[in-house]
Formats: sequence, structure tokens, C-alpha cells
Amino acid sequence: MSVRELYVSEGNVVGSTFVLMILEDGTPNLTWYMGNNKVEEKKPIISKRYDGSMKVEYGEPNLLGVRQVLCFIDSSGKLEERWDRIK
Repeated sequence: MSVRELYVSEGNVVGSTFVLMILEDGTPNLTWYMGNNKVEEKKPIISKRYDGSMKVEYGEPNLLGVRQVLCFIDSSGKLEERWDRIK
């Protein structure tokens, strides 16, 4: 399946990078890079919040069932500053 949209962001750890791909069918794919290490996050989802913003949820749920999140689209509908759209 081909990539419809491609975004890049600095990771939460210095020197790391997140790459978010939105496939043609709308499925998100999130990969974290740190040097030569590559971690493909399992089953990332993009969730819409009550204020219209969107977050990327990824990783294993913690003891409270909460996954890690990355801000993606702000409440005004604009791409968050941390992301660069490549495609």
C-alpha cells in the first residue's frame, strides 16, 4: 500500500525521530528512530479530542490503560509545530 501523507518530528529523546505515515486507506504507521535503532510502533491510532485536536496514540498501555500520545493537529485544525509534513 502506498503512502498518502508523510510527517517527521523530533522524538521525546534527544537525537531521536518519529516518522508518521498515513497510508492510502487512512491507516497510520508510526516508527521511532534512534541512531541505528528502529522501532515500529504497534497499532498506532489517530484520535480526535473534544476540542477538535488530534493526537497519535501509540505503545503499550500503562497500568491505567493509557497509551503514550503525540500531539498532531491543534484545536484550530493546524499541524502541531513539532511536525514537518514531507508529503
